[in-house]
Amino acid sequence: MKNAEVLGKLEDLTMLEMAGLAGVKLSYALTCNAKLIGEEANKIKGALKYPKAYEELREKYRKLFQEHAKKDQKGNLIVQDNKYVLDPEKKEAYDKLVAEEEKASKAIIEEAQAVEEEYKNFLQEEATLSGKIVTIKLEHLPETITPAQMAALSFMIEELQN
Repeated sequence: MKNAEVLGKLEDLTMLEMAGLAGVKLSYALTCNAKLIGEEANKIKGALKYPKAYEELREKYRKLFQEHAKKDQKGNLIVQDNKYVLDPEKKEAYDKLVAEEEKASKAIIEEAQAVEEEYKNFLQEEATLSGKIVTIKLEHLPETITPAQMAALSFMIEELQN
């Protein structure tokens, strides 16, 4: 299993509605595997470390956006389509400041891009799980399992390991 797949499995297990799933063997396997995958996923997520200068630059961009964002009468940022909105009257000034900052911070941005590229490559490497995935047989799954639940659990079902 690749590092990227570990992150996907964690997301599957986290988002999976476990209602209707019962049984000692299934519960044991789920508990063991969630712990194992969760620990490895935390290591994988922790492997992406941006340089301090880039983190500071991101904070500068965040503050710059907040200064130029559209706000309500109370001064709170306005959200549309789950995104903060840039004030149209301040867009030109914002774009100019961002362009200047990008030019001045070119080396920092390039370093961050190199870190991201290295992390993408890391995600394609084999994961180093600290234990073995606990598998179960199809017969230990409840009859009421949904296709989505089956797909999320497929990595731990013996008959589906080919």
